[in-house]
Amino acid sequence: MAREKLKIAHVEQALRASKGIVILAAAKLAKAYGSCSAQTVRNYIARHPSIKQALDEVTEENLDLAEGALLKGITDGNMTAVIYYLKTKGKHRGYVERFEQTGADGKPLPSAAVSQVVLYLPDNGRDPDFANPVHVDFEAEDAAVINGKANGHDSTSDGDGGTEGA
Repeated sequence: MAREKLKIAHVEQALRASKGIVILAAAKLAKAYGSCSAQTVRNYIARHPSIKQALDEVTEENLDLAEGALLKGITDGNMTAVIYYLKTKGKHRGYVERFEQTGADGKPLPSAAVSQVVLYLPDNGRDPDFANPVHVDFEAEDAAVINGKANGHDSTSDGDGGTEGA
């Protein structure tokens, strides 16, 4: 016996009622039809322009709500909301975080501004295999040993019963 095919109007209604959250729409449709997966709803969205339009409208309504809440946060003095708004909507006034990739007027940065960081690690004699790393697959027991939790050992122990620097 074939399952009843979803009606386009019902998929639209479910998406609107669930505020565009596909998995919630699928759950609503599953109650009405016996079963419906989120992927089925996504397939309907892709195949039916009217369902896609309904989802787009709900998404725009959600954005309007979010913008309203953001503006209320700004009015209430929420500095996070203020900073976010300025960084996203106030770019034309210079409220932007960026890293300069060029100099003034798009010219290349002076060579002095381009620097190289070199990190030297001294050979302390304690890690002779450090220069030649090897790939190791860890089992659960190995992970416990590495984390210092096996056989009652503490991760602060230096291995000879004392602690480093003690």
